[in-house]
Amino acid sequence: EPLLAILGHAQLAKTKSLDTSVAAHVESIEREARLAKDAIERFQVIEESATLGRVEETSDLEKSVLAALAEKAIEIEGSGIVFEHHLSHVPRVRGRSSDIENSVVHILENSIEALRDQPVKKMIVHLSWIGERVRLTIRDSGAGMTRDVQDRAFEPFFKSFEAPRHMGLGLAFVQTTMNRIGAVAEIQSSPGEGTVFKIEFPVEAAAKADFEAATAPPESFTLGGLKPLQESGDIAHYPDAPILSEAELDEFKVQIRSPKLRH
Repeated sequence: EPLLAILGHAQLAKTKSLDTSVAAHVESIEREARLAKDAIERFQVIEESATLGRVEETSDLEKSVLAALAEKAIEIEGSGIVFEHHLSHVPRVRGRSSDIENSVVHILENSIEALRDQPVKKMIVHLSWIGERVRLTIRDSGAGMTRDVQDRAFEPFFKSFEAPRHMGLGLAFVQTTMNRIGAVAEIQSSPGEGTVFKIEFPVEAAAKADFEAATAPPESFTLGGLKPLQESGDIAHYPDAPILSEAELDEFKVQIRSPKLRH
């Protein structure tokens, strides 16, 4: 590959006797060549993943989001960003956890860059289950985007700000990953109003049923298996059951509620 040849010659040149100014130029060539090599490899990953078939794996979205937040926590704090997150328990969604985590990391990085020179730096991450979909939103108080920038935001190599460490491939990866799993990623933004990245993940019937079964409240029970025959005031009477004192009821962690006894 041409880039590997450039890197090889740069490393060879560094071993030669060079003055300081020439050595600095050689190091710059090597650094830029490595960035270009990394960008090409990442772009190849995006292109290859776009041609792959349906993803059968499912993931715990809450854990993936938390892992992404943990990875960027030091940078968020070090940038002086006021950060909030509100994560609800949600059903599992289709997709590899590593891909989803990386997608969230890319969005967080974009928001961090957008907040870098802002007087007010705030970021809010919200995860919730709405109807038949799980919604993830990442909101920042950055400068916002024009309509033209929003339209190109998911294009490979497109950057709306100067950030040497970023090659403009992060949001392209997000878009490709979400397309593969049937999720929808979109941007809502206006200049001076900040930006909201929103992803909606479909919830399949089996995942919904499993989640509802796992989070269903415990069924009520009747004392000693006896059903109340009559009710009076706030106490349900069980004529055939032994009479228990309040202390005994507390011991069994039974609270008196109208009109039934529940645990």
